[in-house]
Amino acid sequence: MRLLGRKGVLVLNAVAAPEQLAEIKASIPGLLANVSFAKGQQYTDYNASIDEVAAYTIGGLVAGKVLAKVGFFAIILKFWKLGILALGGAWAAIKRFFGFGTKEG
Repeated sequence: MRLLGRKGVLVLNAVAAPEQLAEIKASIPGLLANVSFAKGQQYTDYNASIDEVAAYTIGGLVAGKVLAKVGFFAIILKFWKLGILALGGAWAAIKRFFGFGTKEG
């Protein structure tokens, strides 16, 4: 469960056996009644003149999270050999296409 605040999110996870799912669902309203943010930090305290709004879209968030989790540079380091092979193959194809290095006599 995620509870939105003005400056962040409170994430609550329930850990139990599948047989206890009904019990967990029944306890959610009581749990929500006991959780609160500090005064002025609740989601409903949003003030458009003070609070910033993110300039990126949902797609940007997803792409950013994927890059952050996997690590953009980790991907580059993992596949650098394939990149070099691809560049070498492209160079060979260009040479062949324009006839460089062929001996016609």
